[in-house]
Amino acid sequence: GVNFPTFNGFWSQELEAPNNIEFSRETYEGQIYNAAVLRKFVLIPQQKGQLKIDPAELVCLVNIRVSSGGSSIFDGFFDDYRTVRKKVMSAPTTVNVKPLPSGAPASFAGGVGEFSISATVSKDSLKAHEAAALVVTVSGRGNVSLLETPKVSFPPDMEVYDTKVVSNVAANGLSGSKKYEYPFIPRSHGDFVIEPIKYSYYDVNQKKYVTLETAPIEL
Repeated sequence: GVNFPTFNGFWSQELEAPNNIEFSRETYEGQIYNAAVLRKFVLIPQQKGQLKIDPAELVCLVNIRVSSGGSSIFDGFFDDYRTVRKKVMSAPTTVNVKPLPSGAPASFAGGVGEFSISATVSKDSLKAHEAAALVVTVSGRGNVSLLETPKVSFPPDMEVYDTKVVSNVAANGLSGSKKYEYPFIPRSHGDFVIEPIKYSYYDVNQKKYVTLETAPIEL
């Protein structure tokens, strides 16, 4: 059996859990081994400081050669093999997590990485009391799964319903997009404007907060 670490202090998501373990040959510290992926996780730290990842434990069956004890050169052909249970453990790992700098904008939505934003409306010409949807898409590289919903200011005459969120995260868990759909119904006629949507994230390459802004949308 296998005991995987509990990732205290991290948000974690399992990326791979193969039903059929496939081995490949790898060189480790000068020796050749058969290696296989048992689990793969993406980890996002949720607190600063020294976060410790405990060892993983695996109980496996190992064949050990037991010599027959004879002195003849042929005795090696008649050695027995005994199967024993053995527990192996990975080394513990410590991750040094730096805090985000102070001074985050009010529109900071938890993103750390590199992102872009776009906004469209399902139709730009509507009748009063006709349903439509504003669609805001945030995409890029970083902690996509933890991005918060953008704050949108609708005109007062718009009746807005619950936001629908669709995530599309890459297999590595480190890039992708989130699409936010805001259903709304205009309750009167006229010309309206959805003001620019501001969305801030911490850019790991520039080492500063960056604020994205959509263009105003005329209805």
